[in-house]
Amino acid sequence: MSDGHWHITVAFVGECNRVEAAQVIESLQGLRLSPLQPLVLSTYGAFRKAGVVWLGPEPGSGVPAVAGLHCAHDQVWERLGAVGRQRHEREYVPHVSLLRKAAAEHLNLQLKTPVPWHHQACYLIASFSDGHTNQYVVLDEIPLN
Repeated sequence: MSDGHWHITVAFVGECNRVEAAQVIESLQGLRLSPLQPLVLSTYGAFRKAGVVWLGPEPGSGVPAVAGLHCAHDQVWERLGAVGRQRHEREYVPHVSLLRKAAAEHLNLQLKTPVPWHHQACYLIASFSDGHTNQYVVLDEIPLN
């Protein structure tokens, strides 16, 4: 993942056709999220089945910045559920994806210096794969007030 694509996903919707994408965009219109506090990314992890290596806050961290992301996640999914989108069963894990298609089964990485993360905005983004990389297209911005 190039650093220009680094982001923290608040809600992953999955594949959508044009009609479904329009419903997702419309469902989030008018949503205002509380400002998200800066975060410290201090732990490597992996979604082994998906082959994604990530960097995120300490697991189970109760700091307000992590709680704010969980709150935003719930707010977004409340609206998405109203248009029939199904929330994924797995637990929400705030993270920045670093590698995709990685053989992550023997991951043993140590981070020497935690990385400060400052939220710049919240966007609704579509991801398109060309087989080698993902291209991101901003569909809408969700204000942080």
